Amino acid sequence: MSKISSTLLLALACTLLGACSGYSKDDKVHKVLKISQAAYERGDYATAVQGFQLLANQGNPRAEFFLGEMYLTGSGVKKDIAHAVRLEQMAAKAGSPAAQFTLAQMYETGNKALKQDKTQALFWYGLSASTGDEQAIRKRAALEDSLDPAQIKKAHQLEKKWVSSHKH
Repeated sequence: MSKISSTLLLALACTLLGACSGYSKDDKVHKVLKISQAAYERGDYATAVQGFQLLANQGNPRAEFFLGEMYLTGSGVKKDIAHAVRLEQMAAKAGSPAAQFTLAQMYETGNKALKQDKTQALFWYGLSASTGDEQAIRKRAALEDSLDPAQIKKAHQLEKKWVSSHKH
């Protein structure tokens, strides 16, 4: 077992068991995310899936996003578009700009698990763009140019409603 894998297993055990005194839950979650992302980036998908799955089960939006990407591309897991959509939706609804962008792309093009809906695409691009993401800003503007005024109005209404209901 590699050093990273054993470190991940220790972090996972700490997270699961609530052990590792001296570390807050946020510290443990951050450590598992960091190890899982590093594993993902180097192609160690088995380790990445372990960490992301654990945190996704606890409702962590970043883990949901990464796990969704893995199911979308079939990286380390059997490709499952429907499961990817569900994970991306959970992460997007929890406020992940990356997941909002991915979900917008899915709505813009449609796929076997998600019907094409350009109004929803514009809505999710808008949320992602509100964080300053240049790619989301460009995609939103390009999509807006291709929609009719009613679709644009509906997307803006959805965005306004979402923003007002997610103020902290």
